[in-house]
Amino acid sequence: MMALKQAPYYWFECDKCGVSSGEDSDYSAWSDHGHAHDQIVNDDWWISADETNHYCWSCAPKCDECKATLDNDGGCEDCDKPADPGLIPGQTAISGDAQ
Repeated sequence: MMALKQAPYYWFECDKCGVSSGEDSDYSAWSDHGHAHDQIVNDDWWISADETNHYCWSCAPKCDECKATLDNDGGCEDCDKPADPGLIPGQTAISGDAQ
């Protein structure tokens, strides 16, 4: 006889739209934090420098000048906009949001 077992499972949700990191994956959750984190990195999610904010690729913060996805420190490689040390990582204005 096999008994039903449970364990904690891990996944990320986008801080803006709430989409699950397992939405377009073969798995909906992972058995450890590391695998869940690897999944969002592989899926090009935006992660703030302090790793407190996580946005799916469609909600990632965009540069006000060129609309490219910002680096995790708030700078833009595409138009050479420097990081703003006054910004809390992940708290930059997101397209359509007010600051």
